[in-house]
Order: sequence, then structure tokens, then C-alpha cells
Amino acid sequence: MKQKLLTFLKIMMITSTKKIEFVKNSSSNTEAKEYSVIKKCSGNTSVSNKTEFLKSQVLDAYSINDDQKEESDHRNNLSTSHSADSAYGSSPSTPLPKGITILEEKSEPKEEKMQELEVDDSSTEINNTELCKVCGTNCHKKCEKQMANLCGVNQKLLAEALSSVKRGSKSTSSVSSTEGDSTTTTTTSTEDEETETDTDSSEYNGPAEIRSPIQTRPKFRKYNIEDFNFIKVLGKGSFGKVMLAQQVNTENYFAVKCLKKDVVLEDNDVECCLIERKVLTLGTKHPYLCHLFCSFQTPAKEIPLLRHFYCLTFQSHLFFVMEYLTGGDLMFHIQRSGRFDEYRACFYAAEIISGLKFLHNKGIIYRDLKLDNILLDYEGHIRIADFGMCKLQIYLDRFADTFCGTPDYMAPEVIKGLHYNQCVDWWSFGVLLYEMMIGKSPFKGCDEDHLFWLICNEEPFYPRFLSREAQSLLKMLLDKDASRRIGPPYSPNGDIKCHQFFKYVDWNKIERKEVETPYKPRLRHILDVQYFDRSFTKRNAALTPLDDSILETMDQTPFKDFSYTNPNITD
Repeated sequence: MKQKLLTFLKIMMITSTKKIEFVKNSSSNTEAKEYSVIKKCSGNTSVSNKTEFLKSQVLDAYSINDDQKEESDHRNNLSTSHSADSAYGSSPSTPLPKGITILEEKSEPKEEKMQELEVDDSSTEINNTELCKVCGTNCHKKCEKQMANLCGVNQKLLAEALSSVKRGSKSTSSVSSTEGDSTTTTTTSTEDEETETDTDSSEYNGPAEIRSPIQTRPKFRKYNIEDFNFIKVLGKGSFGKVMLAQQVNTENYFAVKCLKKDVVLEDNDVECCLIERKVLTLGTKHPYLCHLFCSFQTPAKEIPLLRHFYCLTFQSHLFFVMEYLTGGDLMFHIQRSGRFDEYRACFYAAEIISGLKFLHNKGIIYRDLKLDNILLDYEGHIRIADFGMCKLQIYLDRFADTFCGTPDYMAPEVIKGLHYNQCVDWWSFGVLLYEMMIGKSPFKGCDEDHLFWLICNEEPFYPRFLSREAQSLLKMLLDKDASRRIGPPYSPNGDIKCHQFFKYVDWNKIERKEVETPYKPRLRHILDVQYFDRSFTKRNAALTPLDDSILETMDQTPFKDFSYTNPNITD
């Protein structure tokens, strides 16, 4: 019995000796690591943050230790008995080993120990990991090359700056960080003016700037190209360009349509230009037609060649100076929204009807009604624009027979080559209303011939989500028999204004522009062109010069009286 007792005491002494050595080694290692970490965090981290940082670093130092299996086994045994309310709040299942203590607030270490722990590199190796002295980032040695170089960058402030740029913020965000005694400042600013105004990927969510592009009433006089500064290209076609321009020495902005004379003469469009100017002039008397400010052509100048001889430069371009409609066209908004709800479509339809009836009462067939030619002003009201295809003096006893228009919007009688009148505009209006509410064209052919066959022979599809009133109106507008089509005053279906689709519309308020718009363009400033195609707005705002040989042979007689200033919108 006595011999067994002595054997037991020897075993206990050996075990306690190993435990004491383990605790001693662990404590010394922890103390050294604490001194090292405190030095790395000095000047950059508060006491509370140091404590949390120390805990995480000590935990990382003991979590991967392949050289001391005995310590790992001992730590695994302790983890089962550790209390749930660990100091590592978010990681209670990985406690500290027994014998490891965390200094809540460490006084300045002794100079002797500090000198031993100082290293020349910017990182300290702990169990095959690299610990940055500046920012405290800890990573495996093999992963060091894969990590981004964010040392010294305040990532929170940087993220806020980037988000402000994405929202279109004009203000400049500064991101500052400190490294030792030096300070590094990173400034993030918005891009140049062109990129900023061309942002179209996302709509501006800030307060809308409600202001008219015309701040002062222009003087009644003759204008020329030197009175305007071209800023942006809003649109472009075979005819020329439409550019945003500012009147010199004013805060007035206009959309200037620039036509090349050689193209106008080649296509026999001289009459179309004169008709467009006449209809634009007439449009100033109605709120939903685009208004003309003035028209002019590039001036002819005499350039001295010799002492007594002069060379006359020929006029190369025609200019229509019209009101600048900042909201873009409905095609742009349909492509962004997919389709409009019935209330919004009804509102636009009512204003278009008002403008169409005004033109029809003046004996004018529009013949080019489509989403691209319906624009929004700064308040969200519509304007009918581009009157180059208009036909004048068409009344009850007169008809037109010209094959013209946009294929998707052409009425069956135009395709068949029959005589027609204002009824073709109501067919085009039906196609436009269908596209606004459904988001696609009622007739879609694989080519132009197939499209024309569908228009003349097939009926469009009406989805179930359309209301009965909307389906009824569309069927009456897209009636292939022009005599039964709703819209004209003699239609057997009655006045279109009395249709149930417009039962909640106050037509008197519509005529006076007193109805609140369902959508208002949200602009950052008057030069914001986010509602126009970026492929155009990025172009250089300059006129395309014409060949001198073409100008010399050009007949300028048809453009003799082209210049005009509208007295209705000038003083």
C-alpha cells in the first residue's frame, strides 16, 4: 500500500511540473506578443479598440500551431468547458487557452523589451502569418501577394465617396488616412462636365430643378449664327444635327436644328423646310406644339482676295431655333420604363389629342406621329415636334396621296396607295397609344413587306392587363376602315374626347395646361442632357463643313426668304 502511494505522488509531481512549464511558456509568449501588438497600434487605436485587437491577435496566434501538438490538444480540451459569455462576443466557441491573460490597458513597456521586439520590416511574422504594423491586417504568408494594397486607406470614407459619385453628387469627397507622422489625402471628384451631364445609366434622385430654359424674353430682331454658342449635340440624322445652344450674353437655351443645304436640295425637301417653318410658327399659338423662336441661314460674307476683288462665300446651312425641351422624347422613356401605366398614358394621349385637333382644324395632316416626335418639357408636358412631313390645306373635300411616314405607324390606306386625309394621323395615334401601354409595336414583321402585310390584314394582340376601356379605344383607333375610325369629327363612333377611356379627363384644364403632370424630369442643372441618347451627346457640337465645289453650284434662290423671327415670343 505504501509503495502504491509513493508511485502516485511521483506521477502527480511530473504532471504538475509539465503544467507549470506550459503555463509559464504560454504566459511569456503572450506577454511578448502583447507588447508587440501594443506598439503597432500606438497612436492609431483607442484603448478599447486595442483590447479587442489584442484579443483577436492572441487568438490567431494560438489557433494555428502545428509545432506544439500538446498545446493544441490542451486547448481543444479547454474549449469544451469554457463559458458561453466569452470576451470574443462573436466567437464564443474559440476561447483563450488557460493561463493566457489579456491586458485591458497596458502601460508603456520597458525599453529593454521594446528593443528586443523591434524589427525593420513593416510586418511581423506570427505562426506563418504576416501582420502589418500600420493597419494591423493579418494574412497568411502565401496570400500576401493576393491582397489589395489598401494599407493607409480609410475604406469606409472611400466607400462613401464612391457612392456619392454614383449618385451624381457634385460635391468633392476627401478620403484621408494617417501613416506614422505623415498624412496621405485622396480626393475623389466627379468627372468632367461632359461625362457628368451624360450620365444616363441611372436617374438622378436629388431635388428636381424646375426652371424654364428661357429666362428673359428675347428682342425682336434678325438673328444669325453668331448670336448662339453651340454646347451639345442632342440628335443627328441624314438631314443634319439638332444641337443645344445658348443665346449670347443671356441665360436662354434653345434647340437649334441645323440642315445642310446640299442634302435639302438633293432630296427635293425645300418645300418641306418651308412648310416646317410655317407650322412651327403656327405652333406658338398652342401649348402642345413645339415653338419656333427664329430661323436663319449661314450668312454670306465677302472675303477680299486682291485689292479690288472680293470672293463671296456661299450660305451652307439652314437653322431652326426652337424651344429646348429638356425631358427628351417618349421613345427614350419607353425604353427606360418598358411601358407606361394607363393613367400616365391617358395623360399624354389627352395632350396629344389636343395638339392633333389643333393641326387638323387648320387643314394640316401631320403624317409623322410617333414616340420619337413627342417630347417632354421641363414640367413634364408633351410637345409635338418635327413638322417636315406635314401636308397643308387638306380639308373635307381635299385629300393627299403621297406615300410617306414611318413604316411602323403608316395607316393601311397609305400603304395601299389610296387617297387619305387626317384619318391617317388617328391610326398613327392608335399605334403610339398601344406602344405606351403595352411597350411594343402592335405589328412586327421580319421585313418591311411583311410589316405592311400585317398592317393591312392582321389584328393586333391585346393583353389581359389592359382595361376594357383601353382595349375598346385601341380597337376603334386601329380600325382598318378609315371611315369608321374614331378621332375625326364625322366618325360614327363619336368624339374621341367622349370615350370612356378619358372619362376622368377635364378637357378644359388640359387645354390650359392646368393638370398636374404624372412625371417630371429630374434634372441636376439646365445643361443636364441625361434624357437624350449618349451616342449623340458625346459628339462634338460643331457644324459639318460642305465642299466648296458643291456650294458654288448650289441654287440659293429657294432659300431667299428663309430668315424669320417670331413676333409672338419676342419683345
